[in-house]
Amino acid sequence: SLKRARTRADRARDAGTTGNPKGVELSYSSYACNRATFESFLQAGDDKSLVPVVVNPLHHTNSTALVDWAMRKPGTHLHLVQRYSTQYWALLARAGTGLAVGATVSDEAMVDAIRARKQVIVAPLVSRHFDFLDGLITGGGLPLDAGVLKAALSGTILLLGSAPVGPTTVDRLQRHCGRLPTVRFGSTETCLQVMGTPLYLSESERLDAFKAGWDHVFGGQPQTGYYIGRPHPPYTECKIVKSTERGQAGYMVECAEGEPGQLVTRGGNIMKGYVANPEATAKAIHDGGWYVNLGDVAFWLKNGKDGGRDFYWLSRDSALLIRGGANYSYEQINTELAAFVARQYGLPEEAVAVAVVGLRITSEHEDECCVTIELNTPEAKAKSAEIESTFLKHAKKGVSKGAKPDRVRVAPLPRNFKGAVLVPDLKKVWAELAK
Repeated sequence: SLKRARTRADRARDAGTTGNPKGVELSYSSYACNRATFESFLQAGDDKSLVPVVVNPLHHTNSTALVDWAMRKPGTHLHLVQRYSTQYWALLARAGTGLAVGATVSDEAMVDAIRARKQVIVAPLVSRHFDFLDGLITGGGLPLDAGVLKAALSGTILLLGSAPVGPTTVDRLQRHCGRLPTVRFGSTETCLQVMGTPLYLSESERLDAFKAGWDHVFGGQPQTGYYIGRPHPPYTECKIVKSTERGQAGYMVECAEGEPGQLVTRGGNIMKGYVANPEATAKAIHDGGWYVNLGDVAFWLKNGKDGGRDFYWLSRDSALLIRGGANYSYEQINTELAAFVARQYGLPEEAVAVAVVGLRITSEHEDECCVTIELNTPEAKAKSAEIESTFLKHAKKGVSKGAKPDRVRVAPLPRNFKGAVLVPDLKKVWAELAK
């Protein structure tokens, strides 16, 4: 009830992408908002029966938030799957049909039962699952007829999150599932859901929105963005700002259309705070209730069909380099410089990893591009001294304006247990070197 709105309902842990996972306190009202958000987003209100098919791990908010919604909504038929396997697709095809998983049924009867479904079938997945599905179909390992599965999936909301959804995944869903993915975006601190690709747009309109991000160019540089949809008013609100650092120029100033910036959000879904960590909470939740700790770089574009504001994800770790009043995504610079190193020094691309950080070393308002190059093969390491001594000279002439490096070092990159580069640690290294 609303009387319990700020009472603790759950404690979870964030994903720890910064290398320092924290306990997150979510309230009853956060989960109530989560339910209302999903029912609006997925068009699954009180007049619709819900059939979610959820795979472990249940300790992750991706699953707990959906299961909580299922338990709150009367008449829900919840499928809990112990782990993902090839048989998952057979189970998903029968969800909502009333047919037992082990029962022998003809393909024709299966398709009839699928077409008779009236419920909202929701399957939370990630892009990687469709890599597996593509392999099963092309390799002949699918546990049911591909046509039957396509009939089932064409009527299932395939809810993708946790990783970018690019052209390959979209193509696979169109071929194997007969529909586009429904992308959701959020974090543990937001009780999972912040925004998603709107189902009130047609399939062709949403496909155009996906393509607009893939083809985006800003400041003369390609800025490939991955469509994450729109917020869910009145439950969630989002904007993209130049800075989330109090006292810094551009603090909470909204970015222009297409300009990369830091994604912030607010709404009834936001956490109460980090467990026993008021300092971290104060850094994450700013005046007006804005949650600024998503750590995602994004941009927005005006939709050509309805004029709505579509949001696109660029990269993680609040990774923006500021030059000449413009923001440049670390991820885009990393990709360009890694390709340049491989090309310039005759190395395979997999032998090189690059991570940049922006630091204000000689200027109060301009970042210097500090480049760390990691060499991963004996052949590449043999060229370490050459690369370190000549890279800046070659790159000044060979890369785009936003990617031009100011400082370089050849060294291993600090990474977390998932293999992601720890940008804060890298900044500390460069700050010490700059002293």
